[in-house]
Amino acid sequence: MGTREETSMKQRELFEAKRGGDVAIIFGRFNPPHFGHKAAWNIASAFPGWYVGTNQSTQGPKDPLPYDIKIEAMKVIMPEIEEHLVAEQSWFTLASMVYQKHGAVVLHIVTDPTDAKIFVPALQNQNGKEGPHGFYNFKNIIWAPAERQSEASLVRKAVKENNPQDFEKYSGVSANTEVAGHPYFDVVRHFMMPYMQAEADKLKKQQERDHLKAEKALLHLKKQKKNMPKVFQKSCIIVITNRVVGIGMITL
Repeated sequence: MGTREETSMKQRELFEAKRGGDVAIIFGRFNPPHFGHKAAWNIASAFPGWYVGTNQSTQGPKDPLPYDIKIEAMKVIMPEIEEHLVAEQSWFTLASMVYQKHGAVVLHIVTDPTDAKIFVPALQNQNGKEGPHGFYNFKNIIWAPAERQSEASLVRKAVKENNPQDFEKYSGVSANTEVAGHPYFDVVRHFMMPYMQAEADKLKKQQERDHLKAEKALLHLKKQKKNMPKVFQKSCIIVITNRVVGIGMITL
């Protein structure tokens, strides 16, 4: 628990934001979270009010950690984020939530330059308009730049390759950092395993199909070969790798 002074400071921050101060938001999958995400959260935390939104239901090969585990990892990487985490479905629902709570404040969109080109104009264009995301009408919507310092895809790649060193490089924390009672690396690998196994099974089935195609192609070539003049029979070549590249004949 925080001290009475910390609680009082938090209340003052929220009061200032409600009174019309600036509010910053950042939205992302954060799956798995890494030091680049923390750098962006720190930028957001410099504003009187700030929220970090992430989707509660999205899960798949690019989102291996379930929501509750992801939240635990985010709090380990930046403990002070806890009171600012909100479950939202998009930048737009997050903006609508902020408007309901704080009214016509100046909204700062914390994101990298690539995503800023997409989401900042989109959020600005929806300002004052009712939509499926809800409604908001901010005094102004401004981009707060946050450079991309790492990639969640690189963290997942390190786990897929069972490489704790690269995991630490791209996540910015020790592979043994405890998340939900287990080493962070092991946690991410555990939740990635079903997708990794599914990918391996898919590859195996594809190789089996390719092998069957190759066998059929070879049988077909043998049948054709019987009907060819002997001079051409000796020059038949079948080109087969782990995937069928093609079948052809070369006259020597």
